Amino acid sequence: AVGVGAGAEGLVNAARRVAAVWSDSDHVFLKVDFRNAFNCVFRSAVLAEVADKFPSLLGHASLAYGSPANLVYDEWFISSSRGVQQGDPLGPLFFSLALATLWRKVRAVVAPLPFVGWFLDDGIIGGRPHLVDEALQTLQRDSPEIASHSTCRNVKLSAATSPKASACSPPSASSHRSMIGPSWAHRVATR
Repeated sequence: AVGVGAGAEGLVNAARRVAAVWSDSDHVFLKVDFRNAFNCVFRSAVLAEVADKFPSLLGHASLAYGSPANLVYDEWFISSSRGVQQGDPLGPLFFSLALATLWRKVRAVVAPLPFVGWFLDDGIIGGRPHLVDEALQTLQRDSPEIASHSTCRNVKLSAATSPKASACSPPSASSHRSMIGPSWAHRVATR
């Protein structure tokens, strides 16, 4: 969502409501945050999505992102050729358009996921553990196509069965093992 006040909080609250419904199931939530995604998104991905979804904005997007910008630091010039520019009022929209291709890939690979929500580079994925694992693998495999050096960070797992379950507070490591098995839990816990 772009231009939505408290968007991330709304996403977390929606996940909490769904967790209450899932309280007696084996569903889990995975909270994902991409490291440095705004600065690393490929401008070619931005331009391609703007051309496809909002062709009337392509002129602005091409002017802002069609060629590298020269950043000045003291006597040095630094060429900036990735990321959306700070201060660009359309930057969050353009960034979201580029990342939406990744979100669509997750949905295509793991269509039966009952809960998938994103706000810019923060996402919450909920469902059966094996589907959530597949979604995470898709994100990690395909995110370099959208943004260089951008990886999932702050990956947190939460059981919907926990009385205090929320999309932001993962269970203990022992809960991970009992919920989804040791190998998957270890991969998630060490990311």
